[in-house]
Amino acid sequence: MKLKSLVEAWNTFFFAEQSPTPIALFRILYGLMVLATLILLRPDWFAWYGAHAWMSVSTMHALEPGHRLNLLSVLPQKDAWIGVFFWVFLGSVLCLLLGFLTRLNSIVVFLCLVSIQQRNLYILHGGDSFLRVSGFFLMFAPAGAALSVDRLIRIWRGKEGAEVRPRAPWAQRMIQFELAILYFATFCWKIQGAPWAQGTALYYVYHVDELQRFPVPSWFLRPTILKIGTWAGLALEFSLGVLIWVRELRYYLLAMGVIFHLWLEYSINVPMFQWDVLSAYVLFIEPNDLTRAWNWLRERVTKRLGTPITVYYDGGSERLRARANFLRAIDIFRRLALTDLRTVREAKSLDAEIDQGRLAVDTPAGLRQGSDAMRALTSAVPLLWPLAVLWPLRRLRTLGIAFG
Repeated sequence: MKLKSLVEAWNTFFFAEQSPTPIALFRILYGLMVLATLILLRPDWFAWYGAHAWMSVSTMHALEPGHRLNLLSVLPQKDAWIGVFFWVFLGSVLCLLLGFLTRLNSIVVFLCLVSIQQRNLYILHGGDSFLRVSGFFLMFAPAGAALSVDRLIRIWRGKEGAEVRPRAPWAQRMIQFELAILYFATFCWKIQGAPWAQGTALYYVYHVDELQRFPVPSWFLRPTILKIGTWAGLALEFSLGVLIWVRELRYYLLAMGVIFHLWLEYSINVPMFQWDVLSAYVLFIEPNDLTRAWNWLRERVTKRLGTPITVYYDGGSERLRARANFLRAIDIFRRLALTDLRTVREAKSLDAEIDQGRLAVDTPAGLRQGSDAMRALTSAVPLLWPLAVLWPLRRLRTLGIAFG
């Protein structure tokens, strides 16, 4: 291979623009993982991180000296402040999950996550470390470029069209590398131990009462099965670390990885580890395959929802084009047939019925605009249902979401 070809392949892999949908999906899954972690930690929050926690700040510094990124170490060591920190962390996670102020909240979530991990290093597992590292790269990713409130706001303001704009995937690639390294490093460490090389490791794992979650079939605990399972686990971890980059093998390996982790989630009590790792699998799915899968699902759902509702708008108005693009973006099941009046033959006859400065919805009772149009739209588009609750309160205009 020529050096020039190698450089071109490198640039294509890291910087050739593609759909940001995979990293946006990961943002949602990542937010769910951090949210679940916070929910699990909440009952013992002050026992782990409070002013009188089991592991004090001074003891942590003595056992693990050095400078660490830890906001909790600069806060007053009072439970009230540490309680406020929890709620700020939780609020930022929810905003990241929704994709609101995505860049800012990805930074806040990363800083808060690092802080609680550095505050008590002795309650972490590999999944926590993976969340921390992937959260670092998520700060630089176009995580709010799709499936986000930020994108809807940009569309509403006319700064972006209905189609998702491709972005450079370098940050996504780095998280992919982190997942592959996690598997390969695990394989390298395990293969050095005699129990793994001899095939007896799972025997010890499944005979430690503290690790057991739900009962496993008796046949699985036979020595021969456990030995095969030990070696199969090693082979899968090696494959997910190395062979995952072979496109023809990727989906088969991902499917086996899902089964592998779900089995471990069922049988071994290591909270959140399996889900933390599985959340990054979506990054290995090609954007085109995600689109095909979504279109397949949407076609089957749309067939059951009946005839789309026609919405007329004046394409000559920049404001109404932005409103139409907004509706296209949230109309995930294609319930609306958005029609530019300039392309309609009978536009002249419609001019008398339609206020050109508004969207018009064609209902069985005739054309509707303003509040009547809004009610018709919210009944058809699931993502507009929250507005149906707000509409009777007449607060939509103050929120800048008026259609009239």
